Amino acid sequence: MIVPSFRLLLWFAIIALPFSVLGAVYPNALGISVALISALLVVILLDAALSFAQLDAIVVELPDLIRVSKDRPATLTVNIIKPVAVALRLRLGVALPRALVSPNEDVTVSLASEVETSQIAWTFTPNRRGNFRLTTAFLETSSRLGLWAIRRAAPVRCEIR
Repeated sequence: MIVPSFRLLLWFAIIALPFSVLGAVYPNALGISVALISALLVVILLDAALSFAQLDAIVVELPDLIRVSKDRPATLTVNIIKPVAVALRLRLGVALPRALVSPNEDVTVSLASEVETSQIAWTFTPNRRGNFRLTTAFLETSSRLGLWAIRRAAPVRCEIR
């Protein structure tokens, strides 16, 4: 899924809005207004098309089983596997049940281009006993020009007891 970023909204506000009004008010400026707005739309669509599959190769792995104690801090080791040799700034979130309280909803990680596997220690504290399953991790990164936020839900398997 792609979502417009603040940068895209800013460029749209700087170029499309004023030039659409300018072209409507002054007929002589209509040609340049249409050209600038069209060029902006082409750049926006190219950025989306070239960046859409940026997160497809990334795999998130969690341990199969973690044993923890109630009201004691614990650590979840998150492995991010990136087979493509490209540097990437990634925002990662794990769908924790309400009984597992974490100080962070998400973390931002910079993945180096020469490293294939990165490891993150995610701290949490269980406030209730039970068996909890983690099934989804959420990934987000910027498009190549930063006009879009590319998001994807990655399936994971982890049981916390």
